[in-house]
Amino acid sequence: MSKIPRVYVNPLEDNISNNRSFSYNKIEEGSFERNKEDVLKKINNIFNDSNKIYRVHVNVRFKDYDKDYILIGKTSNNLITVNDTLIKIDDIYDIKEK
Repeated sequence: MSKIPRVYVNPLEDNISNNRSFSYNKIEEGSFERNKEDVLKKINNIFNDSNKIYRVHVNVRFKDYDKDYILIGKTSNNLITVNDTLIKIDDIYDIKEK
């Protein structure tokens, strides 16, 4: 049997993280990017819709969790729910109408 030449293999020294998947603005580890202008635009679209008179069913995503609410109004800094709960707009990462 003849001798086969050895193949050079470069050693990997750095931590490579190029296999993380990105989808819908969400990283695999669970973090979520917040875009304040996008959130404000979505809130304004929800309340400017002429088909909605009083109650709007929404799903609000915060940094660590998401929750369903029924919104009845908004102020400059907060959203008002049916249960008189104030939701700070600065704490909202995403909002979707149900």
